[in-house]
Amino acid sequence: MTITRTEIFKLTIPMEPFVIATETCYYTQNVFIRVHTDSGLVGMGECSAFPLLVGETQNTCYEVAQDFAKLLKGKDPLDIPARMKDLNTYIAHNTTIKSAFDIAFHDLKAKAAGVPLYKILGGRIKTIQTDLTIGIDTPESMEETAKEFIANGVKIIKVKLGKNGEEDVDRIRRIRGAVGPHIGLRVDANQGWGYDEAIKTLNQIAPYDIQFCEQPIPKDMDELLPALRQASKVKIMADESVFDWRDAERLIKADAVDYINIKLAKSAGILGGLAIAVVALGFYFYGLQSASQTATPVVAPPTPPRTAQQPPATVTTPQAGVSRAQQQLKIYGDDAVLRQIARTPLPARNSALVDRVRVLLDRDDDRDD
Repeated sequence: MTITRTEIFKLTIPMEPFVIATETCYYTQNVFIRVHTDSGLVGMGECSAFPLLVGETQNTCYEVAQDFAKLLKGKDPLDIPARMKDLNTYIAHNTTIKSAFDIAFHDLKAKAAGVPLYKILGGRIKTIQTDLTIGIDTPESMEETAKEFIANGVKIIKVKLGKNGEEDVDRIRRIRGAVGPHIGLRVDANQGWGYDEAIKTLNQIAPYDIQFCEQPIPKDMDELLPALRQASKVKIMADESVFDWRDAERLIKADAVDYINIKLAKSAGILGGLAIAVVALGFYFYGLQSASQTATPVVAPPTPPRTAQQPPATVTTPQAGVSRAQQQLKIYGDDAVLRQIARTPLPARNSALVDRVRVLLDRDDDRDD
């Protein structure tokens, strides 16, 4: 299969103003692509630019996509690592538009195999419950929005915070009072707090049963995350601080976070996102050690909200989770190598995983064997 041409479109869609700590969005800045092949199959991909996060705009994504289209013509889209290496060799960064092409390549791979993409990735059919987000507004307005969400059947709410710690506490107090004790609440400060403000605010909202907080402080303050995590009564999730598997490894080794938010626009697509997952699973299930010599489940699903009558949820142990980890790690091929890494004495174990990820990212993405 070879690529014959690529169509590229801008999609600018007006939306209600959506306010977070660092910006206000009035419309989407999407780019949509269709990758045509000589087989007649067409792969589709899309990305949404957030300039402050990734340094890309809709216009830069569109222009770089034109170059990618010329570069990829006549090449095999099913050799995904090779195609992504082509893009990375041509231009650094620009992960958002790269993600659109990565998604189109994966779409083609699934269509060529005649199966849904989740099967190509080793997944199973399951029900996933996600959240709905409330943007920053007055505490009173956010309380009313939360009531509307619950009336429409929403079970988990993400609350944007980060502009003012004292007001943020009032926002959470009002929202928890409005939705009751059985609705999941998680928060996202989008780098909006300083270190001291983050600790104070997180510990003041902790009594309202907050599942976790995304990116409480700016990414250029990552060295403070381990201390913040120790001081906070709310679990910490990295978002803007993690673009690729190297970032993930750095924070995990430092015991800096409890969870990682994998976004395809940051990781340059599915392939890069899987690399982050492989590193995290390696630490959690294969005994790779973090700074405190304990494996941290940074990508384990958050614990659902529980009632006062329910006992605390148990944490999956590495032994019980190995089969799931092996199933996920099979995405990258040779499980035998990863099992050998698990038997490697420390401290060589960590570097062995890193070396293995490098190899896997460069190898042909053939899952048929």
